[in-house]
Amino acid sequence: MFTKQTSKILALLMAVCLVFTMMPLSVMAEGAELTGDSGGEIIATDGAATQTNTPDSVTPGDNDLPLGTSGDTATPAIITVAAFDALPEETEWQNYDYGEVEFEDDLTLPKTLTATDTDDEPLTIEGVTWESDPAFDPETARAYWFSPVLPEVYSLAEDVTAPVITVIIKPEGGMQVQPQLTSGTMTIDGALVSNLANPASGIGWSWTANTDTLTLGSDYTGGAIDINCQTTDTVNLVYSGNVTISSATASALSCAGNLNISESGSGGTLTATTSDQSGGGIVSGAGSGD
Repeated sequence: MFTKQTSKILALLMAVCLVFTMMPLSVMAEGAELTGDSGGEIIATDGAATQTNTPDSVTPGDNDLPLGTSGDTATPAIITVAAFDALPEETEWQNYDYGEVEFEDDLTLPKTLTATDTDDEPLTIEGVTWESDPAFDPETARAYWFSPVLPEVYSLAEDVTAPVITVIIKPEGGMQVQPQLTSGTMTIDGALVSNLANPASGIGWSWTANTDTLTLGSDYTGGAIDINCQTTDTVNLVYSGNVTISSATASALSCAGNLNISESGSGGTLTATTSDQSGGGIVSGAGSGD
C-alpha cells in the first residue's frame, strides 16, 4: 500500500520526466555531435544545433563547371561572304587637297558594310575597321589604299575580294610627291593584282608600279585584262613581239582610265579579240578600238 510519502516521490519523478521532455533540442544536444546513417549531421555548438544534409560521397567529375557557368559553350558559326555590295563612288574614291585632312578619322571609312552570303541572303556587317597601305600620313601627298578588317565571325568565299577605298592626298604647290598615283586593281589572265601601287608579274607580263606600266611579251598566254583604276589615271601598255589577247567577254583589254599603247621597238603586233560583238576588243576611258 502506497503511503503519502511514496506518492509524493512518484509525483516528483513524473514532474522531472515531464520537464526533460519539454526541454529544447539545443539544450539536449549541447556538446554533442550526432551523425545519422542517411548522411545528415546534427552539429551542436554553445546554444544552437544545426542540421545539414550532405551526400554520402562526392566525386569530382569531368562535368564540374565554375560557379555561374552553364554547359553550353558553343562557338559562333562562321558566316561566309559570297559578294559585297558596291560602295558609293564618293566613298570608294576620295581626293583631298594637301592640308584638308588632319587625321585618319576625317576620311570616310564606313563601319558597316552590306553583302550577301552563300545562300544569297543579305548581310549587314557591323564593326568594320580599315587598314591603310601604306600607313596613312596626311602630311605625305600620295595615294593610300584602305582595306576592311571584318569581325572574326566572317570569312570570304573563294575568289571574293573585299572592297578597297582609295584616298589620294594631292600635292601642295611646289611640293614633291611620289610619282606613282595610279590606284585600283587589275585582273590579268585570271590573276588578281589587288593593289596597283605594288609591282607584280606573271607568265609573259609584268606591272611596274612607279611608272604605271604594264609590259606584255610574246609568251603572254592570252587571257583577258581588266584594269580598274580611276578615270583620271593613265596606264602605259608596252608590248614586245606578237601578242594576242582574247576573251569571250565584251572586251579583251579594258582600262577605266586612259590607256597609252606602244611597241617596245623590237617589232611585233598587238591583237585583241573578243567573241562578244557587243564591245570592242580594247576599251579604255578614252574610247575603244579593235
